[in-house]
Amino acid sequence: LGEERLALPTKLRECAAFLQSDNADQVEAALFALPSVVEGSQHLSGEGCAELAGQVLRLQDTIAMHDFAGRRFKSLVALAIADPPHVAARLARAVWDKNEGLANKLDALDVLSHASARLARVDVEDAPSDPKSGSGSGRGPLNYSDLKDRAAARDAARDVPGAGKTRRWSYKSERSAAVARANDFSPLAERFFFPLLTGWDRESSARLLGGDFLLLGKLLITLAVMVRC
Repeated sequence: LGEERLALPTKLRECAAFLQSDNADQVEAALFALPSVVEGSQHLSGEGCAELAGQVLRLQDTIAMHDFAGRRFKSLVALAIADPPHVAARLARAVWDKNEGLANKLDALDVLSHASARLARVDVEDAPSDPKSGSGSGRGPLNYSDLKDRAAARDAARDVPGAGKTRRWSYKSERSAAVARANDFSPLAERFFFPLLTGWDRESSARLLGGDFLLLGKLLITLAVMVRC
């Protein structure tokens, strides 16, 4: 982080202060530390996570920071998981905000999709990989086609081969028992899903079917991921 050693922030309010600084090293330090600070804290609800998420979403890379998009994405996902109701509502408002840039709106939807999957404890093989340095925009959206294919394969696997035959029981040992996992997304689903519909009206429909068609596609995919979770 430069020639002089800069202590990384260890608290959420310190990260927020660093992000507002004119010092580029402090901004970089905040983005580097924020995911770990959020994940290492407990009961962050009401601690300004939503405001901080909005600040991170609108953050611009003015110094060609290494892996800026990846760090920004990880920070937003961490905040969304730490305080789901408030951060999800803040990101949903950004999607319908006329003053928000299209790139930020698409990023907000990607974060909501990723956080939904993380809260639902999607299998590791189905989970989107973390953004890597130098990989496109740095976002880490779900591989939706793979999710669909694997879900279909799992559904098909529930049907025992040779169904209807006398020795149907002989296949029982070949089927692995499903592992039950707590789904933290279920009680929060409405807090993610419905705020994304609040801005849908006649005026927004005209925009989505016109110049904002990319946003429409991403929005529908995000809603589908939430239903799947």
